[in-house]
Amino acid sequence: MIRLIKYLLRTMTIRTKLILLIAGIFCVMVSSSFYMIYQKNSTFEIGKIEELETVITLAYNRVEKLYKQVENNQMSLDIMLEQYYNEIDDMIFDDGQGYIFIIDTKGIVQNHAAKPALEGKSLYNLKDSTGKYFIQEFANLAKTKGQGVIEYEFENPKTKLIETKVAYIKYFKPLDMMIGTGVYFGNMHAEQKHFTTVIVIELALIILAVLIIFMIIFIDFKRALLNLQGNMTDLANDNIDIKIDMTRKDEIGMMAQCVKVFQESAAEKQALEMSTEAEKERLELENKEKIQTITSDVANASSIVEENVVGISTAAAQLSATLEDIGIKVDETSNMTMLAKEEATEGRETIHELNISAEKIGEVVKLIQEIAEKTNLLALNASIEAARAGEEGRGFAVVAEEVKKLAQQTSSATKDITEQVNKIQNNSDNSVKSIENIVTKINSINEFTQVLVVSMSEQRSATNDISERMGQASNSAREVSDKIQEIRK
Repeated sequence: MIRLIKYLLRTMTIRTKLILLIAGIFCVMVSSSFYMIYQKNSTFEIGKIEELETVITLAYNRVEKLYKQVENNQMSLDIMLEQYYNEIDDMIFDDGQGYIFIIDTKGIVQNHAAKPALEGKSLYNLKDSTGKYFIQEFANLAKTKGQGVIEYEFENPKTKLIETKVAYIKYFKPLDMMIGTGVYFGNMHAEQKHFTTVIVIELALIILAVLIIFMIIFIDFKRALLNLQGNMTDLANDNIDIKIDMTRKDEIGMMAQCVKVFQESAAEKQALEMSTEAEKERLELENKEKIQTITSDVANASSIVEENVVGISTAAAQLSATLEDIGIKVDETSNMTMLAKEEATEGRETIHELNISAEKIGEVVKLIQEIAEKTNLLALNASIEAARAGEEGRGFAVVAEEVKKLAQQTSSATKDITEQVNKIQNNSDNSVKSIENIVTKINSINEFTQVLVVSMSEQRSATNDISERMGQASNSAREVSDKIQEIRK
């Protein structure tokens, strides 16, 4: 049940809740009013009789008090009765419809506030419309019980109709007084009807007043809520130029304060967004200018790169061609070094053979020198012998002298030849060493040229690859330049 109530409270609108609340209040008010009317009507007769009893009790107490003064000789009986009758004549109640009458047990009217003409007359045999001797019943009730209620049918002087009347009497025995009063049921019913009418009218007026107040409050509440709703809708649509009613001090005013906070926050947010947007536009413009500058620089760089790539590609092609020419030259050099190696080898062998021949010549020269020395020695001996022979040996001495000169010349020639042969041998040795060094260097050159040939081949391949890649880079640079031109547009 509680869950159902909570669910209904969550799902119902405030208008429905207020209507249900007012309806509940109306139900309680109407129920209470009708219950009060019912209680009043159900106890009206008893209450009316109690009211009559109260009035008669007051009158009885008064006569009892005055009579004590008579008993105490403070006042005469006639004065007391006159004073008492005047006092009870003034005890008018029930909007002038209620009065007090005094009758003795013999039915003689001693005092009648409504009809003074009846005073002194006997009503002992008076009957109502049903034939009831109600005055006699008054006397019997007074003598037997001292007080009580009597009902009888009698003409209502106000409506001129026969109606039931209720009378309450109380008997004051010292003066044989039946002090009584009465009320017509018609008057009671009219009073009941009047009471009911008054209650209904008052209830209707209260309900109408509550409805009017409710409508005023509801209209004011609804208008305030609609204003807040409109304000919040405007704020949701980023419209902060709204007027919020901050004069209210109720819950709506508290909500308005919250909406005011939202408005201030939205204003700050909008100002921040405007500032951010301005900064964004400034940065975008700045970035755009930077991008334009960068794209221009990149475009220029791309053009330069493209030109450089083309130049590098051309240079690489030329380098490849040059390397190819160098390769050819290196091949030719390698072939020439091979020929030089072979010729150097042949020269070394020739020099070696020349060295051998020089050695043989040296040996021959040595032999000739030895012969010359011996010839010189023989010439010397011949000269000695010619000198010994005298004239006979003079011719021989001349011959010996000539032989000696020839031997000396031969010795001198052999010395020259030996020196030349030694020089030839030395030169041939140096030539052999030089040729060997040349061969060694030619071998190194040959090995280097072989390595160079391989390197040149690899370099030519790498250069061709570079040339191809430079061509691709040139195409890519051209595409980048085209894209940048499109971006700049």
